[in-house]
Order: sequence, then structure tokens, then C-alpha cells
Amino acid sequence: MPDSGSTALCVGYVTGVLDGFLSFQSWRPSKVNQICLPEAVEAGQAVKMVMKYIDAHPEELHLPAPDIVWAAMHDAFPCAGQ
Repeated sequence: MPDSGSTALCVGYVTGVLDGFLSFQSWRPSKVNQICLPEAVEAGQAVKMVMKYIDAHPEELHLPAPDIVWAAMHDAFPCAGQ
């Protein structure tokens, strides 16, 4: 079981990556491949979704971590019509 420091680091990392993506999306003209994250999703839930994605796609572990976070969130919360 991970220690509380590792858990906090993971939650902070995923939250930071999502904040960055969502800020970028807000001014990006194209709506293709965006994430439509519900406001009710909490940081801990996002981390669980990323971990679930990693378990389902171990072949992607060589990718940069932000790419994996984005893929996990896009898989879970694609915008309508994508």
C-alpha cells in the first residue's frame, strides 16, 4: 500500500495535469479530442480512473505521464460527438 506522501504526490500530479489541460482547452479553437470532465469529479476519483486506465493499457507505460493522464480522462469523459 502506498504511503500518504506518495498518494498526495499522485493526486497533486493528476490534478495539476488536468488543470493544465482544461485551461488549454478553454481557449483552444478546435473541440476535437477534448475532455468534458464533470464538475462533480473529485481528485481521488480522477486518480482511480488513471490507475484503471494504466491497468488496462500497460503497453502505454512508456508514454509521458501527462499523455497517459489525458488518455485516461478522454477515455472516461470524451465530449459529446467524439
